[in-house]
Amino acid sequence: MKLFALSSLVLMFAATSQAQAPAKPQPERLINLRANYERAIERVSAPVSAQYRDELQKMKIEYTKAGNLEAALAVDEELKARFTPPPPLTKSVGAPTVGELAKVNVAPSVIAPLLKGQKLYTESEYVWVDIPEAYAGMQFAQPKHKHIAVTSFSVESDGLVYVAFTSNWEDEDGNKKDDIISRKDVERMGWKPLKAKKNLVSDESGYEWIVCAKQCKAGESFKLRTTKYCAPIVLIR
Repeated sequence: MKLFALSSLVLMFAATSQAQAPAKPQPERLINLRANYERAIERVSAPVSAQYRDELQKMKIEYTKAGNLEAALAVDEELKARFTPPPPLTKSVGAPTVGELAKVNVAPSVIAPLLKGQKLYTESEYVWVDIPEAYAGMQFAQPKHKHIAVTSFSVESDGLVYVAFTSNWEDEDGNKKDDIISRKDVERMGWKPLKAKKNLVSDESGYEWIVCAKQCKAGESFKLRTTKYCAPIVLIR
């Protein structure tokens, strides 16, 4: 009996220890494969979900008009359970502070000051029109032109990396490329949107640029593309 109790205690301790162990970092290749799989599932299920939502809404109206409020409420609960948007995937983090940013190598690019009137790309007339105070004194890796839609960089020292993504996020004209990642994909990869009163803004159709942060390790490398054009922009000091 004592042996059984001792064994149970050991098993319970092992299970608790395992549950409390920190999650191991996943390889970028696995994360990207999972994101592609989930996008494929979403494309297949989207028409079915839309039809189900439409039928529920019609049913709710019919029950309401017939005076069957109990049935209408039941349908409304199903609508909310199935189609209420989920909360944000990640919590936001604060604006960048000196000393916490990682050293990164972004190529090909030019290092430029993050200032109002500064070009977003070396071969473009698009400029920054609004730089919030939180980003005062920062620089950015300036791509050559907007048609280079992919940003590739390597991390040379541990720390936070800050990347600005255009609020356009995915290609809007339907000509979506396989290497384009959505906002959900970006957050699943660990990029957390900064908590800021204002976003960076450029004069290119008045686009806002949402700055996200990720704690990175030296030796990591990334390849990011969220739109047909307008590559993500890496912020540095």
